[in-house]
Formats: sequence, structure tokens, C-alpha cells
Amino acid sequence: LALSGIIVSLTVAVYSFSAGAGWDTIAYELAGVVFSIIMIWYTTKTGKYQIAMVITIFVVFIGIFSGIYISAGGYAGGAPEFFVFAIVFTAFLLDGFVAIIMIAIEIAWYSGICVYSYLHPEVVDHFSDEKDVVIDIIACFIISAQWL
Repeated sequence: LALSGIIVSLTVAVYSFSAGAGWDTIAYELAGVVFSIIMIWYTTKTGKYQIAMVITIFVVFIGIFSGIYISAGGYAGGAPEFFVFAIVFTAFLLDGFVAIIMIAIEIAWYSGICVYSYLHPEVVDHFSDEKDVVIDIIACFIISAQWL
């Protein structure tokens, strides 16, 4: 999981840089690299994989993905595809009651951030034109599909 997080985060950061994304978006993506390295170290030292997965869901899927959503177009961009990716990946990572609770938290959070960004569009960094929106949606779709 952490190794794929490093690869995905670096890939997305390079794409974002080449597409002229804001530094805030790139910073969120590079934070994913740093976090993945920390999680590799943590699980190697402790062997606590289940807690590492839950921490990853909160930090990456809820935290970093939300930051990317706000800094990269909100619901008028590709970031909601990462929300779907996160929910599906959570279902693969966890089992039983913990999976149900975490998926419910993710669904509630992602729904809430969409409603919040609708009610407060000033918090979202919007794309400058429709071409950038389409490119972002396609890129996020490809990235999400590759890692599922």
C-alpha cells in the first residue's frame, strides 16, 4: 500500500506540475509521498498493519484527498474520482465492522465536503477553462483506474 502510495503520489505530482497546477495541489500530492515513507517505517518497526491502514485512510483518503479536492476544482474537476477510489480501496483494505465504519465515515465526509464547496464556492480553487477541467477529469480517471 505504501509503495503504491509513493508511486501514485509522485506520478500525480509530476502530472500536476506539468499541467501548471498550483503549488498547494502539488504540496498535497508530495505530502502523500512523505506520509507513505513514514508508514513504511512505522509498519516495519511495529508490525501494526491494521492501525497503519486506518491511519492511512484518515490522513491520505480523507485529509490529502480533501486538500486536493479544494485546490483542484472541487466537484468541477477530477478529485471526486479519488473519493470513489478511496472508498473502493478501503473496502479492499479492511474487513468487517471496521470496514463498514470507515466507509460510512468516508461517504459522510466526502458528501459533506461536496455540499460545503457548493455552499461556499470561494474556498475552491477553480480551473481557468473547460479544457483544464476535462484534462483533469481524464487524468484522475486514468490514475484511479490504474491503481484499482
